[in-house]
Amino acid sequence: MSSPHIDKPRNIPANAGDIFVTQTKSCGSFLIRAVTISKWSHVGIAIDKDFVLEAVKDRDGSADITTQVRVVPIAVFAANSTAMRQYKRPENLPSSQIEKLNSFAALNQDTGYTAIHAAFTALIPIMRFFFIIVAIASMFYIWPKAGLAEALTLSFIFSAFIINVIIFVLYRLLTWSFRSNWGVKATENFFRKCRVGNWLVEIKYEMFCSRLVLLADRMIGGPLAKYLPNEDEIQPKHFAEACQKLGWETVDV
Repeated sequence: MSSPHIDKPRNIPANAGDIFVTQTKSCGSFLIRAVTISKWSHVGIAIDKDFVLEAVKDRDGSADITTQVRVVPIAVFAANSTAMRQYKRPENLPSSQIEKLNSFAALNQDTGYTAIHAAFTALIPIMRFFFIIVAIASMFYIWPKAGLAEALTLSFIFSAFIINVIIFVLYRLLTWSFRSNWGVKATENFFRKCRVGNWLVEIKYEMFCSRLVLLADRMIGGPLAKYLPNEDEIQPKHFAEACQKLGWETVDV
């Protein structure tokens, strides 16, 4: 992720709408890359040839903690990165879209940063992996209980089937609570029943880097959203994958 301290100046030509993804040596970057199984831990979008819009968690202790959605020089965004990739839009944005992008940046610069909901983007993939492991483990648990001679009996098959149905239903409920409009609303209402849950709902619509860039691209009618998951599951790696699918020019900087 980026830092307000510039270790090395970089002259990086860019145009409004270009996407930048980065990684650093920080523990946070390593954790994000490990959990998301990706090379990238942070993403930003250029609003002109010199500045990038990003959402970061304050780390230097001097910045106003409420201004965690910010516009910074590209050199600041690139500082301390051990790897950085730029995806160039094939066509320059018209002035009307650049104006929308800058208005979006100005409107959101007082928005807070939500690390919790950034972490939640990995919840469904992690739970899917967990459910698959549990399903496989259930088969190995039931098999010796049934005995080798009875391995293909109806009781064995039925028991394994019931366990896997339960696992599948739990997984579908989880995805429903994230991906359907009614499910999201019902989940929010459920969480509002306690103080901690209500707080989680209140900060849900604050920003993290991937959500910010997704919403910025939507604001200008960009093509990325078609290739990206929803804003509650979006991660930096998804932008790299989407840009590659769209055939955008790639520059390692």
